[in-house]
Amino acid sequence: MENEVINKPAPQVLAPANQAMLDALDDYPAPGDTSAQKAAPAGHLATPPWNPDARAQQRVRVYGRASLNLPGGKALPGSIYDMTPGGVSVVLDWRVALHQSYTLHLNIYRNGKLHNLHLSALSIQETLLGSQGFKHGFQFGAHSDDISQALAEILA
Repeated sequence: MENEVINKPAPQVLAPANQAMLDALDDYPAPGDTSAQKAAPAGHLATPPWNPDARAQQRVRVYGRASLNLPGGKALPGSIYDMTPGGVSVVLDWRVALHQSYTLHLNIYRNGKLHNLHLSALSIQETLLGSQGFKHGFQFGAHSDDISQALAEILA
């Protein structure tokens, strides 16, 4: 019995909230299932609310340079990946702390006009893009009407 191989799946240990979400999925219809017996429970959406394909705003591919000001005065250079009216994805060589506010400097040439934007943003997501670096999602903070107008011009 010393060399006996046991093929048992490892036990899954989840936080109670995560387990509750997984258990709730049993009540939702499978993707593509249109049968009447598998309708979503009363008061629920047809798909779980954490569906990553459901976007509040359309992302637009935008090319430009970005600079992220860190506490202590240092700045990290990066490139813009895409934008929405509410935020931007920036590719950086380094990871930055999530759920922290930063100042972003964005330089975007679009539709024949150079836009230089300086705004506060909250780091809300991070994804590794292989050898390209880390794609960070930033949600814009409160900003002026001029910046809102510039964002509308960029995304038009």
